[in-house]
Amino acid sequence: MSLIQEGAGNVPQQAFVQWNDPQGNRLISLNRDGSIFCQGVGFVSGGALLVGPVPIVQQSEDIVAGTAFTTLSFTLPLTTLYQITLYYGPSGSSGSGSWSPTVDWTDPSGNNLTLGSPYLGAAAAGDPNNLQSYSIPFFVKGGTALVLSGAYTGAVFPMNISVRVVAMP
Repeated sequence: MSLIQEGAGNVPQQAFVQWNDPQGNRLISLNRDGSIFCQGVGFVSGGALLVGPVPIVQQSEDIVAGTAFTTLSFTLPLTTLYQITLYYGPSGSSGSGSWSPTVDWTDPSGNNLTLGSPYLGAAAAGDPNNLQSYSIPFFVKGGTALVLSGAYTGAVFPMNISVRVVAMP
């Protein structure tokens, strides 16, 4: 009696779930054995075909006109480079004071690190054009959290906050 094993010999490995581009080319597949296939995506820019791996959004959060923001914690699965993109600012022209974020994470060596002021600027109340936007890479130890917290100086005012955490290919 012989067994036919998927992915061995002439039996190709079969995808459990698969996503294709509009031309039918496989982009991402979750395989039955638990492995993941991720193909670079090509697109035309100025007549040149650009091909590269696809960054994958791990976590995201959007807060519109919020005043109760305290902490967002994203536990990240792999030891790798993550790009965190922050956008924050007052949602209107009322209020006074400012809001400043802080990012805490653990690097692969186990060091607990913090990034905050003066590297991440404060958003001052009273002017919706006083927004801040950053995109910063963090080398994070797998299984640990990347934590975004914020603190008001002065009166609390409504904030728009958007965060994306992307695993870099």
